[in-house]
Amino acid sequence: MKEIKYIAFYDTADNVAEDRRPSLAAKSKVDFISKALVRLGFSVRIISPLRTKSRGRFAGKDAQIAPGIRLRLFSTLPWGNVAQKALSVLWGEAVFFLYLLRHVRRGDTVIMYHETAYFQWVRRLLCLKGARLILEVEEIFDDVSPLPPRRRKAEQRLLRAADRYIFSTEFLNQRVNTQGKPYAVLYGTYESEPRREAGFGDALIHVLYAGILEPRKGVIAAIRAARFLPVGYHLHVLGFGTEEDRQRVLDEIAEVTSRGGARVTYDGYLSAEEFTRFAQSCHIGLCTQDSTASFSNTSFPSKLLVYLSNGLRVVSVRIPTIEESPLAGILYFYERQTPEELAAVIRSIDMSAPYDCRKLLDELKQGFERDLAALIG
Repeated sequence: MKEIKYIAFYDTADNVAEDRRPSLAAKSKVDFISKALVRLGFSVRIISPLRTKSRGRFAGKDAQIAPGIRLRLFSTLPWGNVAQKALSVLWGEAVFFLYLLRHVRRGDTVIMYHETAYFQWVRRLLCLKGARLILEVEEIFDDVSPLPPRRRKAEQRLLRAADRYIFSTEFLNQRVNTQGKPYAVLYGTYESEPRREAGFGDALIHVLYAGILEPRKGVIAAIRAARFLPVGYHLHVLGFGTEEDRQRVLDEIAEVTSRGGARVTYDGYLSAEEFTRFAQSCHIGLCTQDSTASFSNTSFPSKLLVYLSNGLRVVSVRIPTIEESPLAGILYFYERQTPEELAAVIRSIDMSAPYDCRKLLDELKQGFERDLAALIG
């Protein structure tokens, strides 16, 4: 059985004490692609250079995490003062590089999640080894936050250097893939999560914002919308970010809740299984990123499909990458980036009406597997 190597920031709930903090949305997509590869007859080895943010020291490990899927994590040094952080970064890069040097072979297919931090030397190593690179591109970093000239050029070289691509939108293919290389498009995970025993045991309508606590990603817009929701709603905020972003979220929640009306809580950062149970306890998911931000022109918010995979109705900003996706027909769009309009769309959803997005997800899943099989060749 041919093994596909998959480089991505990844961890499992078993290692939560090591505090490596993977993005839940990115993890869901890595899980989905890995399982699709297994169904196509490949084995998968996820190679994660994710470092701990803990003051502890942890050993590396290589473990079976699902049928046909193994995870390689590397040893880490404590994350403490400036010197310790620098040493931890250098150590992490060294053990990661040595592992690839030993284990990547000529003719291997390597999928790599788009990350400029380690790309240049990884790409050179793959070329030296004669391996084929499939680059998974979720967004263009320079669109999300303008990069210094050196990093901007590094990202541009990364995007050009791949042999094949997995894009999160067709718009990214049009912008990046100017040489017409083979590609597939995956908007997010199309795997419906099994239903858990979940719920909050009350009669409220629970609304969820999950993701990065950075204002342009929509968290502040979501919180402010709660001002215009009645008492029967509870808005939950889940996610991670800088301490400054987290404090701003808490301050905004305090301001909104002081006025009465809908309840708003920040519920922290959850592991994958905890998040799934929490999401399935909610009714509506919010995708509220800034429609005027440059990254909205090419990126697709993967959280949207995380919500759908857990059976939530989804309220989304109307932007081309979402509106022209095959998911548009089951979403609730709002037009203007105002708290009043977002709240109005939330209130308009009839929670008693039949709703099931699983059939569409199954169709998209089958289509992507056909495209992935052709891409791997």
